[in-house]
Amino acid sequence: MLQSPRMLKSIIGSGRIFIRPIQQNLSLDDDGVDTSPMIEEGCLNCGMNIKLSDLKSHIKSCHQTVSIPDSDEEDIAEDTSASSFKVPVSLESVSLALSCGINYDKVTNIEVHRGSVFANALRAARWPTFCVSGALKVEFIGEPAVDAGGPKREFFSILAKEMSQIIFEGPVNMMSFKHDSAGIEANMFYCIGMLMAMAVVQCSTGFPFLCDAKFAYMCNIPLQLSVDEIPDQTARKLAEQIQNATSIEEIRAYSEQTDILAQVGIKQELDQFKEGLKSCGLLEALQMHKEIFRALFCTDLRSCLTAEKIKSLFMSIEFSSPKSVEREAEELVYLMFIDLLHDIEGSTIKGVSLKNVLSFFTGAEDIPLTGYDTTPTLMFDHTSNPFITASTCAVQLTLPTIHSDDQAVFDEKVIYALRHHGGLGLV
Repeated sequence: MLQSPRMLKSIIGSGRIFIRPIQQNLSLDDDGVDTSPMIEEGCLNCGMNIKLSDLKSHIKSCHQTVSIPDSDEEDIAEDTSASSFKVPVSLESVSLALSCGINYDKVTNIEVHRGSVFANALRAARWPTFCVSGALKVEFIGEPAVDAGGPKREFFSILAKEMSQIIFEGPVNMMSFKHDSAGIEANMFYCIGMLMAMAVVQCSTGFPFLCDAKFAYMCNIPLQLSVDEIPDQTARKLAEQIQNATSIEEIRAYSEQTDILAQVGIKQELDQFKEGLKSCGLLEALQMHKEIFRALFCTDLRSCLTAEKIKSLFMSIEFSSPKSVEREAEELVYLMFIDLLHDIEGSTIKGVSLKNVLSFFTGAEDIPLTGYDTTPTLMFDHTSNPFITASTCAVQLTLPTIHSDDQAVFDEKVIYALRHHGGLGLV
């Protein structure tokens, strides 16, 4: 039995684990001692010393109420199977609960071309064999990568970008579906909702461009668009004229054109889209936890990417031993990389953004609001290779040390790799 946080960490590594106390809050003190399986703890009800392995079953048979001191949680009832601990709800905890429904025994493999990700995804979503609750594996045609998470993350990131360009319209933070009768007939918006649900559940990918009114409608709030949220220019101009009308005669003059406004709400598209979001249980979770899901669908709640945020991602930096020749080169290159990140953030380097840097080693241009399943790692390459390399599955970036004495050459090679890598595993 593992008694201390340190020992637990030695087993789970960078994995994620949720611990539920049986009687009272757990101590975070780390005494570093791995005690035997015979540990006993006194029952808070009857005072008997019970083996920890038997404590849970003992509490069920102990006919008294166990209270957790110094905690906001409710008392545990006599039947602990019906008890509930009030744990603060977060996007991470809800996403984790949704991900438990993924059927890893049912895998759907899809091949996509980088130039037509949306079309390829839509085609796959219509397969009779496509399993929305199954695990998705993605292969980019012509790119040597086995999907252990990175290709799928990049696939959903590109899909979100293409969706915003192809089927949505309006300002970036107030987008609405384009009216598409043929798309409704082909059940396209249902497929879009289904793909979005998979993206959120399997990769925590966001689609942060919906207007507030459309997001509210997803949460069963009646659709009410402001004039600014009307994407179509002709319809928006007509709405402004009606809004600014000063007489009944003016309003009547515009009445013959109100059919233009009838399409603005795009209710059919939204209703079909909501049906798709029911996949994987996303719509129900979204409606229960509106505010935490707004961050995935509304741009205004997402913070911008900075050099410091990318730097802080690398919780693991694999330096060589202190005072070694390799260590000195690694430290110099690390500082060069941080300087380059700040130069990119300051827009002093054209054609490259921090999103390009993030995408290079994670596969996505935004940091998932629930974080990464794997700890992002920074490594160093002491060969003659002059370019940065990465593994998006392992969320790992490797810096070359060959030019540790020349910032200009280092920057040139990094920028070249960011601009011309051509896909997963290709530089």
